[in-house]
Amino acid sequence: MKGFRFFTGNLIFVLILSALTFAQTEKPQTSNVNKIALINTEAFYDKVTGIKEIVEANDKLDLEFEPQLLELILMAEKIQNQEKEIKKLGSGLGDV
Repeated sequence: MKGFRFFTGNLIFVLILSALTFAQTEKPQTSNVNKIALINTEAFYDKVTGIKEIVEANDKLDLEFEPQLLELILMAEKIQNQEKEIKKLGSGLGDV
C-alpha cells in the first residue's frame, strides 16, 4: 500500500512538473512581429492640427532662444565673409 501511494504521489508530481514545462514553451512567432511603424513627429508641431501643448511649448522655446539664434546666424555670416576674404587673398597671392 505504501508503494502504491509513493508511486501515485510521484506520478502526480511528475505530471504537474510536465504541465508547467509545456506551459512555458515558446509560441511560434507570426509574421506580424517584424513590422516597422513610421511616425511623423513633425505633425505634432502643426499649429492647426498638432498637439496644442507641444505647439505652445515650442513657441515659448522659440521666443526664449531667439536672441541666441540671431547671434549664431550673425556669427555664421561673419565667418562666411571672412572665408570669402581669405579666398580672395589666397587667390591674389597665387598670381604673384
